[in-house]
Amino acid sequence: MTEERKAYIREYMKKYTKAHKDKRKECCKKSYNKNRDKILEYHKKYRENNKEKLTEYKKDWREKNHDYYVLSNRVSHFYSRNYFRHFSSIKNYLTIMKLEDDSLKKSIMAKLGKGTILEDEAIILSGMVWTEEDQKELDEYWKRSKKRSSSKH
Repeated sequence: MTEERKAYIREYMKKYTKAHKDKRKECCKKSYNKNRDKILEYHKKYRENNKEKLTEYKKDWREKNHDYYVLSNRVSHFYSRNYFRHFSSIKNYLTIMKLEDDSLKKSIMAKLGKGTILEDEAIILSGMVWTEEDQKELDEYWKRSKKRSSSKH
């Protein structure tokens, strides 16, 4: 098969997949529901038989995607720990989390938690500012997490 033909087929498959995305999604969902137990059992056995391989893969991924990994942990920590009760925006939380001085960070978070300072005062105390680069990083995180969540369904 010529390179031209291969390129044509690839392009055709991209268009077809995009045009029939909903139908394909529905078929995959039906197939999963029908074979759920088999699929879960397969994945469980795979994880058991490939622990070292998966551990190494995760370690490599974290090293290659360190900034994303750190941001991901901070965002999930923000929501899981209910810090959003003290913050009006995740941006302010992440601004304070940029602090490298852990004792200052803990002190600010404790004061916020007790209600002895307001969110704006916490930002001023931290001395940190939200930059365009931070915003780009957060936007990229949201895009990647949306892609991941949409590919799972």
